[in-house]
Amino acid sequence: MSLYFIAILPPETLSQSIRELKLELAKKYHSRHALKLPAHLTLQIPFKMAEAKEEKLKKLLEDFTSQQQAFEVETDGFGRFSGKVLFIAIAKNAVLQELHRKLQKHLDRSLHLKEYEKSNNFHPHFTLATRDLSSKNFEPSWKELKDQELKKTFTADSLVLFKHNAKTWDWFGEFFLNKPSDA
Repeated sequence: MSLYFIAILPPETLSQSIRELKLELAKKYHSRHALKLPAHLTLQIPFKMAEAKEEKLKKLLEDFTSQQQAFEVETDGFGRFSGKVLFIAIAKNAVLQELHRKLQKHLDRSLHLKEYEKSNNFHPHFTLATRDLSSKNFEPSWKELKDQELKKTFTADSLVLFKHNAKTWDWFGEFFLNKPSDA
């Protein structure tokens, strides 16, 4: 059994800006864990599946994305989860919420996800610091970020499948959403 997850990646310029923020937090507050992955919005949390089903999964994602439209996503400042996670918040987005709901339903129907592999509480964000951010460093780092403005918009035009190699997550496929018509 291998481990997979599905995400939306921002364009390279935004991804690089997010990486620089992660590096700054790592340097100042000794929180490096978030650097292990590129900036991403998780649509499907990690789930286990037999490698023999990989082609089926890729076909499922191709079929799913062929029925979905690309859409705009906007960042909306910074946020936190309890005393452990700092992130870039995503503005409320009904299209993103619906995409998540449809993907969950599609995957569950086809792959029969375990209950713990389903993410019913969808809160899209770009993680900046997590796990190794000490409780001593959490409040100072949050104080530094909390009042900063961050408004960036990008087009979400694909879903990316990641596969765990027992040490890190590898890019394992990209599945493109339809371009909106100019009608």
